[in-house]
Amino acid sequence: MEFNLSLALFKKYKVNVTGVILNKIFAQKFEKVKSIAHKGLELIGTKLVGSIPYDSELSYFSIGQVAEEFGYQVLCGNNLLTNKIEHTVVAAMEPQNVLKYIEKNTLIITPGDRIDNILLTLALSESSDFHEKLCSGGLILTGGLKPDSTILTLLLRSNIPVLFTNEDTFSVTAKMKDLHFKIRSDDHNKIVRTYELLKNNVDTDLILNALSV
Repeated sequence: MEFNLSLALFKKYKVNVTGVILNKIFAQKFEKVKSIAHKGLELIGTKLVGSIPYDSELSYFSIGQVAEEFGYQVLCGNNLLTNKIEHTVVAAMEPQNVLKYIEKNTLIITPGDRIDNILLTLALSESSDFHEKLCSGGLILTGGLKPDSTILTLLLRSNIPVLFTNEDTFSVTAKMKDLHFKIRSDDHNKIVRTYELLKNNVDTDLILNALSV
């Protein structure tokens, strides 16, 4: 139905349609969706020129995107802003309760005066069991509260990218759900993966030939 409506609109305004590219197709349905779409599109006068599978690696946002999107200050870890975020933890609870929520690529959000949770984060970054999880994620200090110089020095020496904001913890957390996937110029892995997906799943020659006509 959506294809029909779109094609009708393009036809009305005399837009030449080369074909359709389907995106984010789940692996278990890939061949079935591709086959049905191919036949269905031919029936309505167009063709399927690409079927791109869903890739979870491309759906994650980076700590750098969070800083850029919401204007948060980067306290340290400028060289780690490409760290991808898969999980978010609000560390407003006691440190022992935070532990069980930390997974690989975790973003920890905590008020800047929760020194206990900041020290926990620092300690875990040095732990062999948690180093990869934390150093591949990040930390956001909220409430406009910066730790004292001693704690800041420890953060600067760590391998954790740390952001700072005057916003409260609830506001920061609420924004996370509205953060949409983007590819930034320094997201080299995403750029390479996107190129591979297009090369392997889209008839780019057909599209380029149509554009040159």
